[in-house]
Amino acid sequence: MKLSQFTIYWCDLEPTYGRQIRKTRPCAVVSPSEVNDIMGTVIVVPLTSTARQLPFYLPVQYAGRIGALACDQIKTIDKRRVGDEFAKMTTADAKLLADMLGNLFSDSDEK
Repeated sequence: MKLSQFTIYWCDLEPTYGRQIRKTRPCAVVSPSEVNDIMGTVIVVPLTSTARQLPFYLPVQYAGRIGALACDQIKTIDKRRVGDEFAKMTTADAKLLADMLGNLFSDSDEK
């Protein structure tokens, strides 16, 4: 299965523990397409319908649904957990997500 960066797919996130986002839900693939082609895993950011005003939640609207990409819930999953395509991210949303992830993982002392 060819998985493209900044495309949203249905992903099975079970089993989960504690406060991890649960169930089958749309997730944005953030790992590079070239890496996805050779690895058995992909890195995803889950989409939630709970749009909280948090600095690591990116508000989005796809397939008529309003929600947020929960960057605090980033995870690596086996490709066998990935289902059908849900939506392609807009260029603007993809850039915002990339920037948000960059900020999340940057050294705060260097800002």
